[in-house]
Amino acid sequence: MKPKSIDCPACGHPLGTYAKFCGCGWRRVETTDTNQRRGTDCAHEGCPNLAQIRQRTPTGWANLCDPHYIAFHRARAAAWCHEHGLDRYPDESQTDWRHRCLEYVSLMGKGKARGHISEYLRGIPRTPHDAPASTQRLLAHLDTNPEPGSNG
Repeated sequence: MKPKSIDCPACGHPLGTYAKFCGCGWRRVETTDTNQRRGTDCAHEGCPNLAQIRQRTPTGWANLCDPHYIAFHRARAAAWCHEHGLDRYPDESQTDWRHRCLEYVSLMGKGKARGHISEYLRGIPRTPHDAPASTQRLLAHLDTNPEPGSNG
């Protein structure tokens, strides 16, 4: 059954069943609160943003807004770098630090080639004493932390 049309309460003009306003300026009062926000609040107390992402954290699941999601992953990346000895040294330039991090990640990603890459970094024409300080630190870290399951 087709719903009936309604008339404008202000001017009497016929309107459609779901009309929200009339040409005379009348507006239908919404039954729901238009100021009500849709979505979930961010898990951080006092954050005015709505959560965009559901992220697993050490304490369980959290609904995070974009800025807190980025901060969460930056903190995890900084902790990982600190754990693996990849903090930036005071005497190290940004370029040297990036080069050292890329060398380290390359070595960690190629477990079977680790010895070969280590020899390459130490090899001709560079020796450990001629290598940059960042490479010497990387090699020292690799020597003190052998790969799990290796004989050396």
